[in-house]
Amino acid sequence: MGGFSLGFDFGFERVSEIASIGEEILRAVIRNGGIGFYIPNAEVDTLAAGALTSVLQLRNSSYSPDEFRSWYVYWPGNPTGLADYVRVGEGLAVDTGVLTLDANLTDPTIGDSDVYLLKPSVHPSWFLEALNGAMRMCYFPNLEPLTSKPAGTVVADAGFQKTALTAYVESDVDGGPATTFSKVSLANSENTFRGIASGRVLNAAAGGYIRQRFNVTEQEQVIIHALSRLDVGDNAELVLRDVSNGAFIGTTVEHDQEAWQWMRRTESIPAGCKVLEVRLQGEGATDDVYWNALCVLFPSHSRVILDTTWDLRFEKPTLAYMRMGGQSPGNNVWAGAGGMVAQIPASDYDFDDEAPSVHPTAIQFHNGSQRNWFQYPVYIQGRRAYSDLTTFTLALSESTACDLDLLDAQTRVNLFSDRRVASRFPDSDARLAEAERDLSRANAQFRLQGPADARQVFSYRSI
Repeated sequence: MGGFSLGFDFGFERVSEIASIGEEILRAVIRNGGIGFYIPNAEVDTLAAGALTSVLQLRNSSYSPDEFRSWYVYWPGNPTGLADYVRVGEGLAVDTGVLTLDANLTDPTIGDSDVYLLKPSVHPSWFLEALNGAMRMCYFPNLEPLTSKPAGTVVADAGFQKTALTAYVESDVDGGPATTFSKVSLANSENTFRGIASGRVLNAAAGGYIRQRFNVTEQEQVIIHALSRLDVGDNAELVLRDVSNGAFIGTTVEHDQEAWQWMRRTESIPAGCKVLEVRLQGEGATDDVYWNALCVLFPSHSRVILDTTWDLRFEKPTLAYMRMGGQSPGNNVWAGAGGMVAQIPASDYDFDDEAPSVHPTAIQFHNGSQRNWFQYPVYIQGRRAYSDLTTFTLALSESTACDLDLLDAQTRVNLFSDRRVASRFPDSDARLAEAERDLSRANAQFRLQGPADARQVFSYRSI
């Protein structure tokens, strides 16, 4: 096989090691875009029902009483929510720093929150639109396992990277053993192998599991790969069940390793089976198991319908497969760290995008090539929009791992491209040009450049 390039030119992509919360982004846009004032909590002397006092920021003899008239007083951290996010400034007492508000606040308890004054040209909701638009335009490189779409859900979450838990059903729901399913996403944690998160199954009774179900054809072959680590307990188990006949299929594959392990099942669908259930299970009563990938693939299927994770914002340059290697601690178990990612030849498949059809995205394999590749875990490598992970609200309490400089610049580009905003700034063209310059610089810092201004390609080689 040839080289597997990790040097795709993905455009505006950058990953920060430290998450930025929404208010940090707003402060950056205020600072670099000149759209308002930031009043830290420590500089708010009092916040009454109808007035804001800040001696340090607002008591200024060079201000006029109308200095902040019609400015938006934006309070993201207010205790009430929607009713108190936005007020409009009226008269300013320049000798005391008291700014009168156009309407009383429902609850003026300031707590430890900050306050922002935005120019009349920028309503807070317009800033929010620009920020969420930037989240759709900034990307990060990402691997997601390829799996068949489960029955009864529009999201497979094969890489456990979604924050929602609804792609899997807990054993409690089936009336089975008590267990708790959650997602974990901690920097430098051993509990995530690839991607940005893992699924955690913590048992309160023996045999707790999460499961997905798949509509199947009798006698067809299914190959399943699952990546897990056992943190506490007896065994991590990959269990298959024939829902139609109420029977288990084949022999359970399991391991008791605390290091990440791939488990593999190859089975034929029994006669009379219409629905296959795949269980990711902990054997013991207190088992604590982390799961990072699930690939459920049928070698007889040349077309794989993808779930709704794969929209047009999730660019999909290549398919790759995981070649097993390293130590095998048991039958059909391989060390996760021993695997090697290698590219699947582009001639073996096509991405079949049919938006806005019922199933907008699928992968079509050619000439039966899937019969070979489905013997391995298969990944889609692409670039993923940060908006897939986070949508900001007016509370600005959400966070993102997107680089702050990049997100600030893209937000300003969106903001000063908005006619509602641009028409109110006489120098909007200059502000937009500055934002585009900053965006180019922020993106260039992340791109790998060589002497000839070309990206340097890093490759994994396979035999």
